[in-house]
Amino acid sequence: MSTLLEIREQVVKFLLERHSQEKEAGREFYFTVEVVQDTSILYEELIGKEFIKLSFYGNWGESPITYLIIDEKERIFLIAQFNNASDETENSVSRRLALHLSDQVSTYPELHLIDGHIIGYSFEFSFEIVNSTYFKEKLDYFLDTIRPEINIFVYPLKIDTKYSYYFLNRQQFEDYLKTEPFYSPQVIIIKKNLAIKSLRVQNFKGIKQLVIDDLPASMRWIILTGENGFGKTSVLQAIAAGLYGNKDESGAELVTDSSFIGVEYYANDTVVETNSRTPRLDAAPLKLTNELATYGSSRLQVSASVTKEMIEQQAPTTYHLFNSDGLLLNVEQYLKDSYYTDKPAFDQAVSLFKELLPALLNIDIVVKNKIPEVRYFEKDEEGKSLTAGLLFSQLASGFKNIIAMIGDLIYRLSIKQNVDNFSELEGIVIIDELELHLHPTYQKLLPEVLSKHFPRIQFIASTHSPIPLLGVPKDTVLLHVTRNDDKGIEVDRLDVDFSVLTPNAILSSPIFGFKDLIPDSKEPDRMIHSETTYDEVTENRELRSQINQFLSPENQQELLKLIKEK
Repeated sequence: MSTLLEIREQVVKFLLERHSQEKEAGREFYFTVEVVQDTSILYEELIGKEFIKLSFYGNWGESPITYLIIDEKERIFLIAQFNNASDETENSVSRRLALHLSDQVSTYPELHLIDGHIIGYSFEFSFEIVNSTYFKEKLDYFLDTIRPEINIFVYPLKIDTKYSYYFLNRQQFEDYLKTEPFYSPQVIIIKKNLAIKSLRVQNFKGIKQLVIDDLPASMRWIILTGENGFGKTSVLQAIAAGLYGNKDESGAELVTDSSFIGVEYYANDTVVETNSRTPRLDAAPLKLTNELATYGSSRLQVSASVTKEMIEQQAPTTYHLFNSDGLLLNVEQYLKDSYYTDKPAFDQAVSLFKELLPALLNIDIVVKNKIPEVRYFEKDEEGKSLTAGLLFSQLASGFKNIIAMIGDLIYRLSIKQNVDNFSELEGIVIIDELELHLHPTYQKLLPEVLSKHFPRIQFIASTHSPIPLLGVPKDTVLLHVTRNDDKGIEVDRLDVDFSVLTPNAILSSPIFGFKDLIPDSKEPDRMIHSETTYDEVTENRELRSQINQFLSPENQQELLKLIKEK
């Protein structure tokens, strides 16, 4: 039988692994573990003995609200208690939680009631978790089934900074880890200024043999072009799988054994090489676990109102690029959490969205029936508010696309990298169909703003539109994707200086290869306007009109006479 010290070591390692999994999925998970002798409401035979105490919350009033106790026999007890407070909100939450806990006796056979009573707004309950003989399975049961239900009842406290003491925060967790004897900080390879150097692919989703070499370390954008169905998405997926690994967090296979993907990437002055055949866990220091975000062509669905299991399945780092039903991390949850716990982060996010969407006046949190809602305020050309505040579901698709994708990006990367400013975020971000749902104004603005606010991120994106090229840096690498039966998907690196080209010239260049620039509706006897802008077209029309008015029959004869005399 294990000693209490050995059990504590296993518990700490188990919870640290859970913390890493939750952090990788973009969620918070904090805890503390300590040895105590507080067993006054457990079995009488256990009074006075030492126990391991697991806390997942802070202090509510004078005493913890819920925590776990583990004894030397690896039994796990759930303790819940609260003393009547003078605060109406605390008492209300306490009453509803107490009634819920009292219902657990008949609802969950996995919980064995030891003792429990409710007096006014005070309560005390103690349960033994009996779903398994293995303490790890008992912990999983609590974390996956019981704790989410408790969170539902205590959430009204989280939206008010007045009750922040109730919730463990990152600083408290880090302070605890400094004193935890069974915690060893991981040795992490510093991966700053990341950029792709080369890509080698064999037998992957229509790619028979593909080599892209010697990409410069300084480039912050790679743009892929090519016709529909020619394989741009396959190339993006190959890059993602090479950087991340052969399987995603949920265990789903990204690359089969018959395929091979090798990637070299710059990390500062070092070139790191990795490939899809090395298991992700075995090559963790080489993979971009905390520095990668990927986005497929369906970006309007966020992870609101779904179960935890669905989020874990549909929001892994690479899932969205490989599956059409992928969900983005809930940016509104990030906005609400940061509004109440990290106002500078909230202000940063709002400022970023306003720059990305010039028609957005503001984003604010409105509390209705004690539940916070995110409201979006749009403005007219004079800067006046157009609405009383819209819900996310009421926004136009272009707005939702940008808010959902960029919200996921800052949520996903910031929670993994623990930065204070978005400009400090590092990594590689892959986007399929960058221009999706966007007006040309926003197609140009999006890469401009992303380059400005995320200088340490490399963006790799596909597009069918020439407009995003008006907003990317001049040193952007252009890759043109083609496909044929014999060689499969191929990629050519283009040497085209698009910085001096208009959209028409970009369209007709090798970047897009679109030659049919004349509208089908043009009448045979009419001239095509070749001016650069529509303002020039209207100006020239006015000049021609004035010339025609001046050239009366008499003036025309006089002009012909002068020409002949010359």
